[in-house]
Amino acid sequence: MQTYQIKTIINNTSIFECRCNSMKECVEIAIENNIKLSGVDLSGLNLENINLENINLENIDLSNSDFTRSNLFSSNFTNSNLENAKFIASDLENSIFTNANLENAKLDGAKLKFCNFTNANLKGTILYFSKS
Repeated sequence: MQTYQIKTIINNTSIFECRCNSMKECVEIAIENNIKLSGVDLSGLNLENINLENINLENIDLSNSDFTRSNLFSSNFTNSNLENAKFIASDLENSIFTNANLENAKLDGAKLKFCNFTNANLKGTILYFSKS
């Protein structure tokens, strides 16, 4: 086990710290403890199979993160950076992506029913076999 920290985007200060086996586990523990994740840097993480249902993920840097086969049902990604993120076969139904950057994101096979992509950057986004 080692110490992991979740830090803010703007001034790189820690908002949550825990001793665990991975950064993914740290994120899960933060959510269990009702830590507000808005405005944090979670870029480049392997978050496959994570359960973030009905979570507020506004203003977060999730670029280059992998959410393959994750449950993100009814989550809010407003103003978040999701560039190059992978959401392959994930449940994103009812999620909000208003003003989000999804450039080159991979949404292959993702459930996208009732999603809101108002003013989202979808340049180069892959939507093959997505379900709406």
